[in-house]
Amino acid sequence: MKENIKLALFHPEDAQDICNIYREIYGDDFPISYVYDPEEIIKRYDGINHRTAIARSGEGEFAGMASMCRSAHNPLLYEAVQLMVKKKFRESGVAQCLADTIHNDFPEQIALDAQFIEALCNHTISQRVTVSHDFMFTGLELEWLQSVNFDNSKKPEHNKPERNISLLLTFRMYSDSAHEIFIHPAYEDFVKGICRDLKATRTFRNDIIPGMDTTENTVDIIKEAGIATLAVTKAGADLPEVLARFEAEAKSCQLHVQIDISHPWAPWAIDIMRQKGFFLSGYLPLWFKGDGLMLQKLTVAPDFTLPRFFTQKGELIMQAVQNDYERTLGEK
Repeated sequence: MKENIKLALFHPEDAQDICNIYREIYGDDFPISYVYDPEEIIKRYDGINHRTAIARSGEGEFAGMASMCRSAHNPLLYEAVQLMVKKKFRESGVAQCLADTIHNDFPEQIALDAQFIEALCNHTISQRVTVSHDFMFTGLELEWLQSVNFDNSKKPEHNKPERNISLLLTFRMYSDSAHEIFIHPAYEDFVKGICRDLKATRTFRNDIIPGMDTTENTVDIIKEAGIATLAVTKAGADLPEVLARFEAEAKSCQLHVQIDISHPWAPWAIDIMRQKGFFLSGYLPLWFKGDGLMLQKLTVAPDFTLPRFFTQKGELIMQAVQNDYERTLGEK
C-alpha cells in the first residue's frame, strides 16, 4: 500500500485533519491546546519554523503527518515531532515514509545543523525510528512528560497516580565543525563517549573558573504540565540567587537546567547546580550554536524500573544518569 501514499508539505486545508488526528489518538487530553485550533495551526506551520509533511492515500484521505520545528536556542537545530499515523494506515508503511521525509529530505530542503528527538521510554517504537535513521543517544529526561490518553485507551482503574513518561534524548548531526567545550570533570567521560558516537570533534576543557558580572538566562515554566526549564547563556556571580529564584517560581515542577558549555564559566556553573541537588540529564550538541549540558531535579524520587529501551545504549545512558542521581542522595 506504500506506493499509494502521497506526501506533500502542509497546506492550510490540512489544518482540520491535524486537529482530527490529535482527537483520534489523544482525545481532548493532549496538553498543548493549539493542536485543536485550525487557525492557530495555520499561523504556526510556516514551513521554516515548523515544517510538516502530510501523507494522504491515493483517494486523498488523510493518513498521517510528521514535522520538525525550532525549539532549541540554535535556530539551525530542529526537533523532530508529531510522527502520527491514523489507525487504519498503521500497517501500510506510512510512518516509514514520513520519517524518511523529515530526516532525509527536509535537511536537503532548508538549512540546518542537526535534528533531535525526545523518544518515549514507555515503549520502544519511537526509539526504533531514531536508530533506523542514525540518531545517537545523548541523555535521559526522567519522568518529564505527563502521561496522556494514547489511542483513547482506558485509564487505569487503580487509585495510584500515573508516573510521568521518561524521554530519551537523541541527536543526528548534519553539519558540524570542531570546537572547544568547557565541561565539569564529573561529566567529561560521559560527553566524550557521546561525541565518539556522533563523530563530533571537540576539545575538552574543565577548569572551574567562577562567573563574573550578571547571569543571563531564560525561564520557561509550564505549570499545567508541571515542568520548568532554566537556560543559562551566561553565568554571573549572582547565579546562586538566580537558581534559588527559579526553584521558588517553579515549585512543585520537574526542573531542567540547560547550560551553554562553550564558555569557561560552565564547569563552575555546573558545580553550583550539583551542590543544589541537580544531576545529569544529557549532552545537548549545538543547542546554543555551541553545545549545552542539561541537568535535572525531580519533585519525587525517580523510578528507574519504568523506562524501556530498544538498545543497550539506552540502558547505559540511564545507568550514567542513575549513578549521578545516587551521588546527590549521598551528599544530603
